[in-house]
Amino acid sequence: MRIILGDGPELVAMSLTKLFEEHGHQVVAATAEPTELAGLVEQHHPDVCVLEVATPREEPIDAAMRSIRACAGHTDVVVVTGAELSLVSLEALSSGASAVVSKSSDGDDLVAQVERRVARTPQRRKPGGRDRYFLTEREQEVLACLADGDSTARISTRLHLSQATVRSHVQSLLCKLGVHSRSGAVAVGVRTGLIHRCA
Repeated sequence: MRIILGDGPELVAMSLTKLFEEHGHQVVAATAEPTELAGLVEQHHPDVCVLEVATPREEPIDAAMRSIRACAGHTDVVVVTGAELSLVSLEALSSGASAVVSKSSDGDDLVAQVERRVARTPQRRKPGGRDRYFLTEREQEVLACLADGDSTARISTRLHLSQATVRSHVQSLLCKLGVHSRSGAVAVGVRTGLIHRCA
């Protein structure tokens, strides 16, 4: 998944970049300047723009959404905010954002929510075969480990990930594959050719 980070402080952008890259995604650009956001979206055509919003009054969400939609209508926007969610959600969602996430959310939860929004965007899914599930490389590795019967702890060791990160990947897999259990995920993986061996 290709991501642009928008309107956040440099330290926040660095932290989010590391978080998304640990989950197998690519942050193609980041900016703290709202005026630069539309140009970066037009240049890179990301799958999703993660937009930080302080409060509805301080950040013109609607203006940012219009500029993004004008140059790349296919790009999802997920708003991350430290303000009370109810104060931001209505404006953000009515302006076309896919989701609003609190800054206080666990990092893995934030990534999982962004992944779920992109996976549910119909125009981004391919018509058939394994690609239609839009799994990241890391999720494919986790799926392979599930096929080997590995526990969360074992996957954590094999892939050098925290157990919390493994659980996040598993939950994302279940959501993307439309199943409710690890065995169901493995069954879909075998049937569609998604299973890859992990190291």
